[in-house]
Amino acid sequence: MKVGRRTKSDVLVANAWHHRSDALTSLVSVGAIGGAIMGFPVLDPLGGLVVSAMLAKSGGEMAMDAINEITDMPQDPEEVRAVLGEVAEHTALVKGFGDVRCRKSGPFIHVTATAEVDANATAEQIEHTLWHVRSDLRQRLTFVQNIDIDIRTAHKH
Repeated sequence: MKVGRRTKSDVLVANAWHHRSDALTSLVSVGAIGGAIMGFPVLDPLGGLVVSAMLAKSGGEMAMDAINEITDMPQDPEEVRAVLGEVAEHTALVKGFGDVRCRKSGPFIHVTATAEVDANATAEQIEHTLWHVRSDLRQRLTFVQNIDIDIRTAHKH
């Protein structure tokens, strides 16, 4: 399970859940059958209901995860937003990032953000800076695959 979460592999996480659910349903089944043999026949159908409920819950959760992935359900951008904020602190031309959105595509995340840049910067300076921002973000968050950055100039008031 840890490896699946660390690598953001839905296949590994699903496989881990499969093994856990097999172990848990086996324990419930053994307990129910053992109880029925020891003179508590009501435990057999009760065990069947518990196993059925466990499988229905697990199947429902996996189905919702699959539906969210197929429909490109937006991902929580907090981790990406935090890294972009750190990058902006160390970049003279970028004053900040806004409208950060993320969507999942397989094990990867696609990021869209708006960079507020110095109004006096040239297009070449901005492009160079944003190349470094993209590179830094990909190095820090290896699951980020594509980064689209819109530009808005920061006007002095």
